[in-house]
Amino acid sequence: MSRLLKKYLICYDISIDRKRRKVENILKDYGVRVQLSVFECLISSRDLIKLSEEFINITPYLSKADSIRIYEQCTHCERSFKSFGNDNGIRKLYKNGHIVI
Repeated sequence: MSRLLKKYLICYDISIDRKRRKVENILKDYGVRVQLSVFECLISSRDLIKLSEEFINITPYLSKADSIRIYEQCTHCERSFKSFGNDNGIRKLYKNGHIVI
């Protein structure tokens, strides 16, 4: 599998606090929180598979109203990105498609 990194926007709407914290804790290992229920993740296809498997494992415990969505952000989408207000420092973290530590 490719080690090429791609950016994904991952959003979730989960009603029960304990279950929502579980999703948050999973996502903290893969990306950066940019809003309350939204993470940006710069990950490989291998990590995307691992992350998806973690979500699949918890899906049976979610209610019918709960959801987790993963959106791939193409290069064009990244260039046309706009942020208003506090962007949680995400522009400092990602520069030229790389994570800056």
